[in-house]
Amino acid sequence: MNPRKGILLAICALLTVALMVVNMRGLGASGGGFYEGWVLPLLDLKRMVWFIPLVVTLYLAFAKRHHKGLMLGVGCFISVYAILFSTRSVNWSEFGESLRAFRLLWLLPALATFYTSMYLRAVRWGLLFQPHHDLKGYQVFRPLMICFAFNSILPGRVGEFVRAYVVGRERKTGMPTALATVVAERIFDGITLLALLAISLALTPPLDAGIRRQWGGIELNVELLNKLATGVMLGSVVLIVGVVVFLLPWTQRLIIHIIRRQPLTSDGLKGKLIGVLNQFERGFHALQRPAVLARVVLHSIVIWMLVGLSNLTVAMGFGLPMSLLQSLAIVTLIGIFILPPAAPGYWGLYEAGAIFSLLALGVTGDESLALAFALMTHLVQYVPIVLIGLLFAWQAHVRPVSQE
Repeated sequence: MNPRKGILLAICALLTVALMVVNMRGLGASGGGFYEGWVLPLLDLKRMVWFIPLVVTLYLAFAKRHHKGLMLGVGCFISVYAILFSTRSVNWSEFGESLRAFRLLWLLPALATFYTSMYLRAVRWGLLFQPHHDLKGYQVFRPLMICFAFNSILPGRVGEFVRAYVVGRERKTGMPTALATVVAERIFDGITLLALLAISLALTPPLDAGIRRQWGGIELNVELLNKLATGVMLGSVVLIVGVVVFLLPWTQRLIIHIIRRQPLTSDGLKGKLIGVLNQFERGFHALQRPAVLARVVLHSIVIWMLVGLSNLTVAMGFGLPMSLLQSLAIVTLIGIFILPPAAPGYWGLYEAGAIFSLLALGVTGDESLALAFALMTHLVQYVPIVLIGLLFAWQAHVRPVSQE
């Protein structure tokens, strides 16, 4: 290890220990059990300042050879934190009663609508390869399911790269082109969700401004949620503008000129980089065709309407008085909550977003019932995807864990 890196590692480790000792003073003094006296106080963000040097220490120690494990560890920490936060006021006996009272027959329409939306995702993805490749939904459904399965069990959303690799290999599209279509697909998802959120909130009763929950030192309320939604909207606008600028001919010429002017790069490598750039740019050509663009927009709307309908049928199984507009708003709000890094499958953040959404929209005031709904909808979207996706991965000879 580099001496400077070793010194910095030692300093960060000592700082972590010192801050932990200082901030753990007084824990358990409030009485109650272990959970009330130790766990809940540790959820206070003011006590968690030690987490910053801890992450730096782990990064310095393991990032070079174990960066995937480090990402997984940080994500799991955030997920556990979110789970503890979202279940602080849950009555576990009432939670169990809510699950037992769920009418299982409602799982059939919930599963049918959600996985119909998954197939329509494949159809939409195939459209984005036009005009260079005419791919049907059934031809890209397997890579799509592999992607979602890997995203559910591995950190860093590696499934997006895996599906681009599988399609590039099986359908001869080239991985850069496939990656560009993935970016385009995510842009449409973001725009559609924001549009549905705006429509849903405009047509439903206002969010309950009295919903205020403490998450450590942060007050989670409707105002904060509006700020998050605004941030997501601005991020989407920046991404769209970036794609448009990238597609401009003068931008392409500028990037190629910069590549060719690199003095330390061989001509062979320069040619490969330019080839990758051209393939990536081809992945956005479908957006320049009005007929294809209209079909992609229509598919995006139907996809998310079906996801909302799936959640609505689960709500019916619990007897929750939820409308389709409220369900669409909940789907979008959960999407905002799962943006931060988390454990694979977004466990914790998904539940926190679902509970807050149900409370804020006035669907229910029972946090135990809200958690039961969150868990059931999450399982509907998680278990079949993982099982089917891993089966497809086995058929395609793709392994979820690479040998290092």
